Amino acid sequence: MIHFTFDGWTSRQNTSFLGINAHFIDQDWKQWRILLGLPALRKRHTGAALADEVADTICAFGLQDRVGYYTLDNAKNNDTAMEALAAEFDFDKDERRIRCAPHFLNLAVRAMMYGSKSDNFDELLAHWGDNDFMTEDDEQRQLSDAINELENDENFSDMSMDESLEVEIAPEESQDRFPVPDIITAEKVDKQSTSRGLS
Repeated sequence: MIHFTFDGWTSRQNTSFLGINAHFIDQDWKQWRILLGLPALRKRHTGAALADEVADTICAFGLQDRVGYYTLDNAKNNDTAMEALAAEFDFDKDERRIRCAPHFLNLAVRAMMYGSKSDNFDELLAHWGDNDFMTEDDEQRQLSDAINELENDENFSDMSMDESLEVEIAPEESQDRFPVPDIITAEKVDKQSTSRGLS
């Protein structure tokens, strides 16, 4: 199986790109992360548009029969992108999506520092230096809001903190269940690109 991540980025010139990465372990157990594509996004950043770019890239490299898991942030358009990719490659969208833990932490820290609304940040800046602006109760409320934000996320709350995330696989099973991918070489990339008219 080959696993994927994708995320958008916008340049200072307001040009949007979608980075699409493949992740796998080769037969020597070396971990690889390869940038498969960085297409400019000319359409709106809808889930369908993202899924089209990702699916086209996966197919261009001939990886459509080896699709594994996707690690993505929690943006709503990624929900619809996963629905479209699941339909395209015939998998369960909930089973194959891994939510990005650093994104959860970022949301929690922002909620703790600034509250749950962006207006709170402007208010905080306006009172910068006022010793009596934030009371201990305010700080406690913000911490509570941050924890509630995580608890209320339907995908995060399904997992208890003491739940073991380890999966035991017998060595003889691992090769059958998780076959080591062929090595992706420059020659294979060139061959795939040429055969699909992408060069």
